[in-house]
Amino acid sequence: MITNAQAILSLRPDTQFYLQDDDLDSIVWVTPDIEPVTKSDLAKEIKSLELQESNKAAVRVSALAKLKKLGLTQAEIESL
Repeated sequence: MITNAQAILSLRPDTQFYLQDDDLDSIVWVTPDIEPVTKSDLAKEIKSLELQESNKAAVRVSALAKLKKLGLTQAEIESL
């Protein structure tokens, strides 16, 4: 699960901020002159990051299946 903090860092990678309990209403920007992130932008970014994670997991599962199909053992796969 992607947190609000992860999404903020994805959208504003060079910023510093405080966020209590991942609550957007508690955000305090430390970096000066930062354009705040909207809740709508964060929702979109969270969906995008979750999709990326899902795609990475699907690729990993596919790769593992292909390695097993080639005859590699679980121990051999884990050593890669």
